[in-house]
Amino acid sequence: MRLTGLILAWSVVLSRLDAQVYSPVFPQLSGPALYQALVANYKPSVVLDYANARDTLYARVLSVDDDSVRCIYTGYTLFLDRTKNPRQHLYQNGSPLGMTAEHLYPQSKGAGSGNARSDMHHLRPGRTPVNEARSNKPFAEIPDEQTLQWFYKTFVLSAKPVVNDHLYSESNNAFFEPRELVKGDVARAVFYFYTMYTSEALSADPNFFEDQRPTLCQWHYQDRADSAELMITWRIAPYQQNKPNPFVLDCTLARRLYCPDLPNNCQTVSTLSLASAALGVRVVPNPWHGRGRVELVLPQSGEVRVRLLSLLGQEIAAWSTPNAEAGMFMMDIEAPGEWPAGMAFLEAMLWR
Repeated sequence: MRLTGLILAWSVVLSRLDAQVYSPVFPQLSGPALYQALVANYKPSVVLDYANARDTLYARVLSVDDDSVRCIYTGYTLFLDRTKNPRQHLYQNGSPLGMTAEHLYPQSKGAGSGNARSDMHHLRPGRTPVNEARSNKPFAEIPDEQTLQWFYKTFVLSAKPVVNDHLYSESNNAFFEPRELVKGDVARAVFYFYTMYTSEALSADPNFFEDQRPTLCQWHYQDRADSAELMITWRIAPYQQNKPNPFVLDCTLARRLYCPDLPNNCQTVSTLSLASAALGVRVVPNPWHGRGRVELVLPQSGEVRVRLLSLLGQEIAAWSTPNAEAGMFMMDIEAPGEWPAGMAFLEAMLWR
């Protein structure tokens, strides 16, 4: 199996495609048996403490490609200064233009302490005023005439936007509705949290999840996991005992556990797409010179071979890992000193 990306002056240029690599998760199970298997195999017993979890999420998961962190609800972006502490830099001294960690499952509803608080699979950055507006409200579809605030980038409107209203998150006194682009992401994070931390969630509010469940099911169905979401969950996994969010890996999980009314037309296949973006193939840093790292998501284990090729197909350098495990894969590479900056191909191959 072969993936080829383009290096331009030591910079990787990869087109973004909608193809996806899925991993079936206990495909024969449903209901209580599936729940028990998920907890036994995907719940981490060890996670980072809350401070390190936020720093890692911002610096090593979300900003790897362009040194920027984006608010999940508004798309607002802040450049991450690598010389400063990530969470302190993003906080911006409490400014309305700063960001804090948003718990997609609220702290007051079960995520207030321990692993539940710092599990990165349900943490995302959010612009401070928008996080405050969400507070601990359940997610819902809010009729436009009932929306009190519309959030996009740094804008806060009190009336429906004239154009592109799908780019805005909405809030009123009782509910919060994320922008259309991330509704599925939010749903899968909430499914994950409730599955892994059921006792904490039920102790805090036994109705909070169930009240949202039908809406979350629709969001999961309408906004399927894409390659960006897949890359995020696999980048988190190494810090949480190599355990990704299984609801991102297998689009059928939600139906088999929480959403029996969803159509059974989501196919999860363990195949390798030839689209490099679908596997999240990246070289970091970008531009690359000297020491760097190749990242990709492996749908299965095998030998990974990476080659640097000239435009004429001549091999300039090669690296390999003989027994790579399925999941997030990272390989350290070093540019050959005798080869000047220029155009070349980076070829990654998975041999089974």
